[in-house]
Amino acid sequence: MDLSGKIRLADLLLQRDEAFVRVAECERQIQDLLGAPYPFPPPPELPSLRRKKPAKAKPPAAAGGVPRGAFRLRALKRPQENAYRVEYQRGDRSGASFLADADLLRRLLPLDRPEFRITAVAAVQVRAPDDYTVAESLWCAGDVSRDS
Repeated sequence: MDLSGKIRLADLLLQRDEAFVRVAECERQIQDLLGAPYPFPPPPELPSLRRKKPAKAKPPAAAGGVPRGAFRLRALKRPQENAYRVEYQRGDRSGASFLADADLLRRLLPLDRPEFRITAVAAVQVRAPDDYTVAESLWCAGDVSRDS
């Protein structure tokens, strides 16, 4: 897969995680409104929930991005943390998104291209896409003293 394909893949995976956060928030609001658990139907069959074959070998980490050993992504401390807030630079624009998938974030961290690079990661409590609380800043580009 070429670089533009990888960037498109990362963008789609970010959109997927944001959609899951929105669904969880809607379900929470429905239960708050009713004051009792609601019998939600099971989610549709997702390709990501199918049984996977074990991976044979991990590819070597890409050059660039977050230097190896400079940052070790920790697991979220649930229930006070439910996502990672990822700040990134995409071309000449910056943005932020939420990821709940630590494995995906670990794969994105090594990317360091003019088209896409991660600039900061924080553990957060997300209530809605525009309503969140930062629990802990985990890494920021240029912060070489941090060794989480």
